Amino acid sequence: MASDREKRLNFVNSTKEFLKTYNFEGLDVDWEKPAAADSDNLVALLRDLREGFDKTNPDWVLSAAVYPNPDSGYNVPEINKYVNMLNIMTYNYFGSWSAHTGQNSPLFESSMDSSYEKAMLNVAASIQNWISAGASREKINMGLAFYGRSFTLVNEKDYGVHAPVLGAGKTPTPTFRQVCTGYANWTTVWDKEQMNPYKYLGNQWLGYDDERSIKRKVQYAVAQDLAGVMIWHIGGDDLKGDCGEKQGLLKIIYNETHAQGGGSLGASQPFKRKVHQENY
Repeated sequence: MASDREKRLNFVNSTKEFLKTYNFEGLDVDWEKPAAADSDNLVALLRDLREGFDKTNPDWVLSAAVYPNPDSGYNVPEINKYVNMLNIMTYNYFGSWSAHTGQNSPLFESSMDSSYEKAMLNVAASIQNWISAGASREKINMGLAFYGRSFTLVNEKDYGVHAPVLGAGKTPTPTFRQVCTGYANWTTVWDKEQMNPYKYLGNQWLGYDDERSIKRKVQYAVAQDLAGVMIWHIGGDDLKGDCGEKQGLLKIIYNETHAQGGGSLGASQPFKRKVHQENY
């Protein structure tokens, strides 16, 4: 569709009718990791959507969900011209495809990371890479994960970050609610470098986000003057309050984004990693 102008315009027109019919506020284009040959087609689609929206309702929001690596088929300056927001999927950095344990969504690098991992496989690096590639920080929404990723350890006595693994764990991607209700007997460790917790029990290992790491990430987004944060997915929160406050993660996000007043992320003091390196 995106490679054919007539089909693109048909899509734009049907999208506008859909937004008007259901009183929606906009469209998120989730074209995950376009091939290099489709880079121009993605830009053309976003351009036609932007022009169509502006003619009908300039208040309609156009956003794009994008991979954490801006080199993955994205013409960042051109995309940045047409979207209101870039929803960067800053999660799924390590998982069943990895040779060793690693956080699903580490805020910062680990000292054990390779040069590539330090440059590419953490939230802070991804945000800075997108900005360096031409994204406006005031358009960036940083992704937050309400779930984790698990591994099966090669040796249960080797249970730290970068421990060798056989593959995914028994429950590959548990939600935060599943973790807080079902993993209480697992040993919990706070990773001071990456600002994330992990758990282990026997040969099972889990990297995930909790109240503390979500708060740290939102503080980082505030300090970086980003547009905001986005969540995958909101149903992973403790919706019924089984472990504490109902929708506890969402409330942390709300409180941190409103702490500066006015309900926007806005400017903040520079993010100080050392302030947040307490142990559990």
